[in-house]
Amino acid sequence: MPAIRLLTLACLALVLGACTQKPQSLELSLNPPEPAASVSGGPAVALETVDRRPDKTLGTVASYNDKGDAPITTDQDVAYVLKVATGETLKRAGFQPELWSDSASPRLIIEITTLNHEVTADIPRRLRTEVTLTARAWRGGERFTAKATASHESRMATAPGPERNASEIERGLRDALRQLFDQRLVDFLAGRG
Repeated sequence: MPAIRLLTLACLALVLGACTQKPQSLELSLNPPEPAASVSGGPAVALETVDRRPDKTLGTVASYNDKGDAPITTDQDVAYVLKVATGETLKRAGFQPELWSDSASPRLIIEITTLNHEVTADIPRRLRTEVTLTARAWRGGERFTAKATASHESRMATAPGPERNASEIERGLRDALRQLFDQRLVDFLAGRG
């Protein structure tokens, strides 16, 4: 009987050891959203994106044991990934994106203030993503500010791999960017309001 208990404990230790999560490095490829509004023949807009997060980690995958959570990171510049998608969204909204200039009018800065993706150790696993973007725009002597937060949760039976985690983060970025490009921002950049 002690041999069965010992074998059971050894198997349990092996299973729990296998549940230790490893750090994930993601490759983000953000497809631009369709803007909620557009204009015909809008002006050139100087564009900049900035990552204001103090910690550049994208999130964590929780472990079942006490080995600690595994970080989710990327070698990419997340602000640049967002800039490419924002430039394409500007085009779809009828504008022509151009290089940033402090004196350009109109000009637009999109800031990443929150980007967090958490995978819990629960069964099923919960994947929670939250993204907050802030838009600051200037046209002549006027200023426009807007904030958009996208959050969502999904579930999986097992721990997700890098592709699934990247997809969830891209979804959050895309949803927040779509929210920013509403009628108010488009009208402001076009000088219609």
